[in-house]
Amino acid sequence: MKLQIAATLATIAIIFSIFHTGCEKGPLNGNLDNMWKITSMERNGETTHPHQYYYHIYRDVIQLTAPGKDIQTGVLEYKGGILYLTFPISKVEDLAPWGIDGKNQEFKVKLSSNTLTLTSGTTIIKFKKF
Repeated sequence: MKLQIAATLATIAIIFSIFHTGCEKGPLNGNLDNMWKITSMERNGETTHPHQYYYHIYRDVIQLTAPGKDIQTGVLEYKGGILYLTFPISKVEDLAPWGIDGKNQEFKVKLSSNTLTLTSGTTIIKFKKF
């Protein structure tokens, strides 16, 4: 009887551990997977400091948010220090406040644990982890 109870408990523990680890998905992009607040944006030599503009990056999805603005959702790929963004249903003019010039955008990435800098052409966007 004790052996049967021990076997049942061991089976339950194994099943629980399989379900627990199988459902959890961690970041794909290391420190890039975070919520980032824009601290400054330089475009064509002019620097601005957007208030409450955020990039939410997790796995292969990016969301751009700001109070009073529609959320812009896109897909991303991060490889070789380059961030590739695609916003299939967004309008180009809706992406501009976040420093994005088109439905498809490519940025060079400079990343530390608390800061992020994206560079594309004459645009430099600096972030802090939020």
